[in-house]
Parts: sequence; structure tokens; C-alpha cells
Amino acid sequence: AAGPVAVPLHRGRRLAAIALSGLSLATAQGADMRTITTDAMVTVVFTGDSQTTGRNLAIDYPQLLSRLLPIRVINTSVGGSNSDALVKPMTGGTARIAKGEHILHGVDVRWGMGPFPGMTVSVAGEPYTIDSVAEHPPTRDAELHLIEPARADYEGEDVAIEPGWRVRVAQHRPAVVCLMFVNDGAMPAGRLDNWREMLRRTRAMGAVPVLMSPFPVDEYARGGNHPGFNDKVLQNAAAVRALAEEEKSWFVDVAHLTLSLDPPLRCQVRDGIHPDTDGQTVAINGLRWVFEQMGLALAR
Repeated sequence: AAGPVAVPLHRGRRLAAIALSGLSLATAQGADMRTITTDAMVTVVFTGDSQTTGRNLAIDYPQLLSRLLPIRVINTSVGGSNSDALVKPMTGGTARIAKGEHILHGVDVRWGMGPFPGMTVSVAGEPYTIDSVAEHPPTRDAELHLIEPARADYEGEDVAIEPGWRVRVAQHRPAVVCLMFVNDGAMPAGRLDNWREMLRRTRAMGAVPVLMSPFPVDEYARGGNHPGFNDKVLQNAAAVRALAEEEKSWFVDVAHLTLSLDPPLRCQVRDGIHPDTDGQTVAINGLRWVFEQMGLALAR
């Protein structure tokens, strides 16, 4: 619901009318009232890359999970992104904009893989708020549509997009943060440092982190078109598991769950790397168990 809903506490009274989206709830005269909003629900933020967004008509596993548990689910995953996009500024490429315009044109940029509406982009030291992103695949050219008009003409490389953590995670004030990035590959040292930082920030908010390994892909040995990719997936899984053990964090091993429950990997859409709706239920098997241990199955 977009706004507060008043709920009568007095049993046996008949509701005269119900309205959502910020309108009042009319009740029998004299009934006690309590205001309830979505902020009263336990908020769980999922963030990651395209394996979490839902692809090719697949329903994403966070959305499926929201049907099973009384929790408020927010999915801020961005296809093509990795953990750098959450904790490091995004730079690179060249950009141009004319004074008074709302569109920042980028050449050879990676703006389709991390920027999120509401984030800030700095152009020659001037801050602007991102409204939307337009990509032009297969090129790396893109545009950022800005809320504010440009204050001056500019063309050059002095453009930086803020790390995504503030907008994609922190502003939602979550109770639980779930993290998964297949695009972090075999988890080199820099990416593992990102995960340590995300753990630190999650706990600093008073939230509970849940670390996840990625879905395996339909590699060449199984008739797919991604030779050797699962070696990186399993290295990712091992690194995230070790970090979870070290940091005493929850961990859901989606990689090994998938390989155990669906050895032929029939669980993907045609591209062989993104799980279909049935495939995403594997992640739900692990997450549901974790959330039940947390008490979220009975969250009120």
C-alpha cells in the first residue's frame, strides 16, 4: 500500500468501507484504530546481478519468496553489475551534455551495469540525480536521464557515479540484506574486499546479512555454451562460504543446491546462464530455511 491503512482493533465490528493508497479505512463508530504501513513489515533487500533480477519472463526468486512469507521484499539487482557497483564510484568513458539539457550522453561507458534511479552522478564537480538509464547494446554507449537540467556545457571524462549502496540498500532501512553476484567470478582479492565491506555496512545498519553463492550455468560439458564457467562459479561459492564461516554469517549455497537437485541443469532459460522460474525455486529452498531459523516465517 502506498500509504497508511487504519485497522479496527475492536472485534465484531463491521467495516463500512475499505480504501487503500493512503485513504482512510472507515469503520463502525467507536472502534479503536491503529495505523499500519509497509514500514511495519520486516524489510528484506536483495541485491545482485541478472541472476537475481528475473530474465526472459522468469519470475525472480525474491518475488516468489514474498508470496510465501509475511515480509516486504525489495529487489535492487542490476543486470551486468558486480559488487564494485555497490561500494565503489563508477568512472570511465567520456560524456557530453549541453546546458539546460536533461540527458548526459556517454561513449564507451558501463552505465547499464550499476547506476540506479535516485543515485547521484557528478559531472565536472556538479552533482545531478539519475532518473533513468538508456542503453544501446551491443555497444557500451548509453545515456543517463537526469532530474535536474545541466548547469553548464560539458564534454570530457570528469564524470563519476556514486556507489550504489546508499540507494540500492541503505535507504530502505532493511532488517535483512541478501547478496549474490555471479559477475564477481572467481572472487579475486578486490571483490572479496567488497564483500567484507558490504558485510560491515549491513551490520552497521543493524541488519542481518545473508550471503549467497550464484547459480551454476549450462556449461559446454552439459551441452551448453559456457565452457569452464562453472569452475569460477564454484570458486565463488567456496570463497563466499569461507567468508560466511569467518564472519559467522548466514550462507545459502545456491550453486551446490542447484547441482544437487538438478544435475542436468534444466533450470535455465535459453541463454544457459539465467535461471527460469522453476530454477529460481532452488534459491527459495535455502532462503526459506534460513528465514525460518530467523523467525521470519512468523514475522508480524
